[in-house]
Amino acid sequence: MSAHLWYELEAAVSAGDSELLDRLCRIHGDQLRADFPARFTVPAELRHDPAAVQRYGRASFAVAERLGVPLPGVAVSETLNRTLAQCEELSRQGGHEQALALLTGLLSSGQVLSRPPEVGQATCYEWMGGLARRLSRHQQAWQYTSTAQELCHRMQDAEGCLRHLATMHGIAEETGAHPDALAVAGMAVHHVQEHGPVTLLPPWLATYAEALRRAEGPGQVGEFAKAAERYAREILGSDPAALSRTLNQLAVTLHRAGHDAAARALLEEAVELRRRGA
Repeated sequence: MSAHLWYELEAAVSAGDSELLDRLCRIHGDQLRADFPARFTVPAELRHDPAAVQRYGRASFAVAERLGVPLPGVAVSETLNRTLAQCEELSRQGGHEQALALLTGLLSSGQVLSRPPEVGQATCYEWMGGLARRLSRHQQAWQYTSTAQELCHRMQDAEGCLRHLATMHGIAEETGAHPDALAVAGMAVHHVQEHGPVTLLPPWLATYAEALRRAEGPGQVGEFAKAAERYAREILGSDPAALSRTLNQLAVTLHRAGHDAAARALLEEAVELRRRGA
């Protein structure tokens, strides 16, 4: 399927244009059916962007329903799809408050938003966290995102858990809540150790080292940074770009902790790795 056709389908679903969606599905039905069930899996390049993931998911389920394609075990209701489309439009226009109220009302309505129900609930809380953060309501954003993380944990959604932990770490850093940032980084390290992917362990260890410095002082950093460096070399040795980023991250923390010679050595190696991979 062409990227342009999928863009048209996503746009039709986001706009609530059922007539256009029906017409596209009728004209390109055979081509679209050939893409399922693989179409239910969000492409890797979109997974860093929650809004893009939501747009893709809504379009996938809407197209599948019109084509009569069997839905997977997880399904999102049309009510939730429509509400998220409204929220996206409101947020684009700066109506974060109205979008937040819309989602709060939807959650309190008791409607079944997905199968299983935790999927829709986690989606709502993730959006609510993002909206509260844009409104600078950091405590509220933390609570909503934490709830989304707990729901993903209940569903054994490892990727979702890690995504929400990264958001919570960002909120803690924005507000200067260094002990919270340290706790979340520790949770993420433990999560990656249990569920993977192992390539995320070195960056999270480097993040933990910086959180440790901020929360407990520079004296706690040296030995931990050495261990993080050792893991980085073991795990990322075949990926110069990823190793360069992690060594650079550790170098910054070591410099801030007063370990200038070790920081300089790591920084020089990070630059060399980056050049080699260019």
